[in-house]
Amino acid sequence: MSPKEVADDARKDLRALVNKLKPLSKRMEREFRVSPKGVDRIEQAITWRSPRGNEWILVLIRSKRSTQMAGLVRYHGRDARLRAVRVDLLGSDGDIYFSAHFFERYLKRFNKSKDPPAPVRFLLREPRA
Repeated sequence: MSPKEVADDARKDLRALVNKLKPLSKRMEREFRVSPKGVDRIEQAITWRSPRGNEWILVLIRSKRSTQMAGLVRYHGRDARLRAVRVDLLGSDGDIYFSAHFFERYLKRFNKSKDPPAPVRFLLREPRA
């Protein structure tokens, strides 16, 4: 499948995705309300396999003003190499494609025996100063 086909197929999971994230979002909102004063945001990353078979890595970021989410679908091409597409679920930005070459270069510095989604999670984090 091409990255565009993967992203279009992943968008069909949107209803199931919302149902999955509703309770998690409410729980994070409660945690944020009772958190100490110095905490200005809470992040949580989960892996989820949709009923359609897409393997998602979702990151929820709860701040004082809003809840943000980022979704990434990982897949293997015909040559069985790991690839990923960061799917824009809200339609405001374009999708971002991460090639197999990108992951091969990254995995040279990463322990391959760990959880397979682990090297992909870093793509969803926001840069911090």
